[in-house]
Amino acid sequence: MYVRISGDREGGGLGVKRQEDDCRRLAASLGWKVVEVHVDNDVTAADRRNKRKDYIRMQEDVQSGHIDAVISWHPDRLYRQPAELEDLIIIVEEHKTEIATVKAGDLDLSPHG
Repeated sequence: MYVRISGDREGGGLGVKRQEDDCRRLAASLGWKVVEVHVDNDVTAADRRNKRKDYIRMQEDVQSGHIDAVISWHPDRLYRQPAELEDLIIIVEEHKTEIATVKAGDLDLSPHG
């Protein structure tokens, strides 16, 4: 699972907590087990120079086989930059990773999708 919010105005991580709760409900409805929660709180994805540590860790977990599916609240939580989308496509194709989102359903990043 990957959750992210750009600006944590409330300062308590409530935005990412709400996303996590929604994602956990989706995981349960799909019969998926949540083995890891990757959280980037108060971190924007709009600036490519900004390193999202848990996003990178999530990608590494996919590449290592630690996780075989990703749930996120919305696709824009995963990527904002075209280069990030390209990197994500390569990783999920190579590792046959499923992606599901609360707000947009399943993400098919395959060339046939």
